[in-house]
Amino acid sequence: TKEAQSAAAKSAKPAFGAKSLDYYNEQYGSEAVFAVMCPHSDYWQTTIAEVTEKLAVELGVDGVYIDQIAAAGPRPCWDVSHNHTLGGGSHWVSGYTRMLHRVREAVGVDRVVLTESNAEPFMSGVNLFLTLVGFSSGDLPAAQNSSSIIVPAFQAVYGGYVLPVGAEFFQQDFLPNPDVFAAKIAAQFIFGAQMGWFSLGGRDNQSPAMGVFGLMMDARYDAEITYLRSLSSAKLDAQSWFNHGRVMRPLELNVKITRQEGVGGGGDEHLRRHPRSSRLPDEVGLAFGSVMSSAWLSATNDSLLIVLTSVKRDVSKAEVSGTLDMSRYGFGAAARSERFEISPILMGTKQTTDPDDIDDGERQLTELGHQDLQSKGCSASFPGDAVEISASLGTRDIAMLIIQPCRE
Repeated sequence: TKEAQSAAAKSAKPAFGAKSLDYYNEQYGSEAVFAVMCPHSDYWQTTIAEVTEKLAVELGVDGVYIDQIAAAGPRPCWDVSHNHTLGGGSHWVSGYTRMLHRVREAVGVDRVVLTESNAEPFMSGVNLFLTLVGFSSGDLPAAQNSSSIIVPAFQAVYGGYVLPVGAEFFQQDFLPNPDVFAAKIAAQFIFGAQMGWFSLGGRDNQSPAMGVFGLMMDARYDAEITYLRSLSSAKLDAQSWFNHGRVMRPLELNVKITRQEGVGGGGDEHLRRHPRSSRLPDEVGLAFGSVMSSAWLSATNDSLLIVLTSVKRDVSKAEVSGTLDMSRYGFGAAARSERFEISPILMGTKQTTDPDDIDDGERQLTELGHQDLQSKGCSASFPGDAVEISASLGTRDIAMLIIQPCRE
């Protein structure tokens, strides 16, 4: 419509001061051509608010996904009718801020608003960020001899204010080596992200191929689905730290691995050719370690959650140990003169790579409970500059420990 055309962002072509304005056009996998809309225009703000209100109120959805807000950069707009600074200024962010405020008024406080990618200016109006780019930007945690390993920098800075969700998954994550799928969901888990965004059907013209529903339903990969369920269960135990706390610096751990012969598959040659992203087909190669870990400081700054998980099928046992200086994990210099105790909330699980041994895909967890974070006494406490952690992990195993000042 003419009203929609009027609300589109306009570029000044062929040069500054051109007598006529042109549209910005975008084209994606469907090959349809779209005009880029100006978020500062009242028409576009009203349109998005009305659509989301219909979805929430009339159709009763629990959340709404609005594409591109945190992913697509601003376009200089030269349309004087949009009532913003021409060709620059803050109109892109201020327009989206107003739009998201109207969306929140329309859908209420108890529904989720999700957008693509992650960007600071929009955190006040968005509940979840779809972090596809972030999780495809490098090798996964604990990769050896890598110059490009992803880290949860956004969660370190904005923990408690942002919730990441999703990564890209491909059919090649299962074939020929399902450890890739396990490593991807493990990376999401230790980063405090909502696991998944599995493209179940995919597109016919998608390369690399997504459409993983058939593989996820295949009994050959029951062990991977069991691991996903276990991580989801453990994430509930860690939600106080993941949702409201901040991730700290990487842990420096010693890991001793015992492997099973004849288990696993694919090998390093496959990983060297593995796709990282659907947007950058020429960027291939993926590496990851056998054990991934992270440390999360609570919102109240009085406890540290240590998260450990083994990700590979052929790891029958992983002995993990390390020594932490708590002053480097959010407790300040005074922590070095304090005593700290360790309480496990999850230590050890039963996992198998044999589909015949899996009972309806359910994993048996050995939980020690939160203990209400109460001290059991400081007889086994550690000085703040030398807190010793250790755990023994089995195949696709998870351990979580709470470190906090001694309370005797």
